[in-house]
Amino acid sequence: MSLRNYLAVVPTVPSDSESCFSAIDTMIDRYSVHRRRVYLVGVGAGGENAFRFACQNPESLAGVVSVNGRFPFNERLLGQFECVRSLPMMLCCDERLHVADSLMVRDIDATLRLFHAAGGLFSLRVYRDKSKDSFSEVQLADIVGDIDRWIMDEVCRVPDDQVTALV
Repeated sequence: MSLRNYLAVVPTVPSDSESCFSAIDTMIDRYSVHRRRVYLVGVGAGGENAFRFACQNPESLAGVVSVNGRFPFNERLLGQFECVRSLPMMLCCDERLHVADSLMVRDIDATLRLFHAAGGLFSLRVYRDKSKDSFSEVQLADIVGDIDRWIMDEVCRVPDDQVTALV
C-alpha cells in the first residue's frame, strides 16, 4: 500500500489469534513500532477473524480492516464496549456479495446499525465492478488505495481532546 508508511506481517496460521499476535509482537520488537500504530487487515474469513481479534484486544491495535469479511455478531465481542467503540474499523465489500448473499446484506445492515447506535468509528466501502472475477485488478487497486487513505487519515487524525477552538 505504501512503501514509506507501512510494515506488513503475515502470521503462519492466520486464523489463530496467538500466532497473529506473536507475529505482530515480533514486528513491533524488530522495527520499534508502537503498538497503537498497528492496523489489522484481513480478507474473507481473515477479515472476520480480524474483527474478532480486534474486539477481543481493542487496546492492542490502532484499527482493523475487513475485506469481504462479516462482523461476528454472536460472540459477545462488545464486552470491552468503550474500547471497541473507539477502535476505528473499516469494512470493504464487493457489491456482488450483496446480491448473491442476502445474509451478508443483513449482516452489513446490522453492523452499520450497531456501530451507529454505539457511536462507533465504522467505515463502509462498497465496490462495483462488472467483471466475472471476485475482484478485478482495477477494483483491488481501488480497495488498496482506500485502505491506504483510511489508515493515513486515522494516523494523522488529531484526537478530540487535543483539538482547540479558534476564537
